[in-house]
Amino acid sequence: MLSAELLTKSLGVSGLSLILLIIFGFLFWKPFLGLIQRSIKKDVEKFKHELDLQKENIRYDLNKEMIKEQFQNTSIQTIYPEMMEKLIISEGAVQNLFGFRYTINFEDFGPDDIREYLIDKNFTIKLISELVYEFESDKKLAIKKIRSLLREGEFQEVHLKYSEAKNLFLTKGLFFSTEINSKIEEILNLIFKIYIYSKTFGKTREQKIDLKLFQQDKESLVIEIKKLEKIMRSELYPS
Repeated sequence: MLSAELLTKSLGVSGLSLILLIIFGFLFWKPFLGLIQRSIKKDVEKFKHELDLQKENIRYDLNKEMIKEQFQNTSIQTIYPEMMEKLIISEGAVQNLFGFRYTINFEDFGPDDIREYLIDKNFTIKLISELVYEFESDKKLAIKKIRSLLREGEFQEVHLKYSEAKNLFLTKGLFFSTEINSKIEEILNLIFKIYIYSKTFGKTREQKIDLKLFQQDKESLVIEIKKLEKIMRSELYPS
């Protein structure tokens, strides 16, 4: 009899707990569910916001790369031909420093002839007056001096053309590919070597030994410029 009473009390407590649990669930389920839904919605909105930011960043990077590529393509369309032109002019000038050359026979010139010639060569008025005076006083000595000045002017012109090509390379090298940068640097080094050799040729006995190497450098210069032209064309007009 005691056991039945305890069982009834036990069931009564359990039943009460169950009833309270049901009442609690009924009262608080909707707010709890709303809380969960709001939390999920907040996470979804946060994820969506982060996704939108990523999309904007990707779009910005793509636009930046497109603008960069367009700018670079436009730049190399201008800079490549300009660089090639300056190298060819510099190469032609330095090649003409050495080898068979046409020289004017100043022996047949009179004072007026030599004056007109020097004016045409852009000599200063003061220097022209001095040379014409020397020409009248000592023709052979004056002719030797004139030839020396003309030769020096040729070297100055070559150095000027070389400097223009090198300055363009240094200032615009950012737009050149690695292969082209390397080739241009090689060509500029060859031009300068030929320039120095031509300027000092015959002044020392040892330099006569390097004549064969000098000729090889001149031939290499022509070959390397043709290689550069081919590389530039392949980059400007890819197949």
